Amino acid sequence: MKNILFLFLLLIPLPGLAQEKKSHLNHVTLVVSNLEESKAFYIGILQLEAIETPWWGEDDPYMFLSLGDAGELHIGEIEGIEIAPNGYNHFAIAVEDLDAFLSYLKAKGVQYGGLGADGEPWLVQTRPDGVRQTFLQDPDGYWVELNDKY
Repeated sequence: MKNILFLFLLLIPLPGLAQEKKSHLNHVTLVVSNLEESKAFYIGILQLEAIETPWWGEDDPYMFLSLGDAGELHIGEIEGIEIAPNGYNHFAIAVEDLDAFLSYLKAKGVQYGGLGADGEPWLVQTRPDGVRQTFLQDPDGYWVELNDKY
């Protein structure tokens, strides 16, 4: 009976003992120079959906957008913050049909692609894990990866 009780006690999770902590991305925030231009890009081009933000009014220079299961994208105009994007800092959005989305971007006149290590331009590339990807820039020059890892 003591052995069964001991085994039972081993199965009870105790606070503070090595339990797996789960976390997930909640949101990404970008400072933008023009909220209306950014709104046109993220809602009009990337087709993200605006999220209600009861603490911000319609005239406040902030907006929250849904990234689906990945969380949210927060964008806002913040005085005095330098906007200095580069090619390494980016976030990725997976789309269900990359080819269809690229056709849509082309019809909208949106440029996408990247440069290889050799300096040669490409429109779509396949990563070593088999995921196809491309990149485009928002109005402030932030890089957004689009891929088919849906």
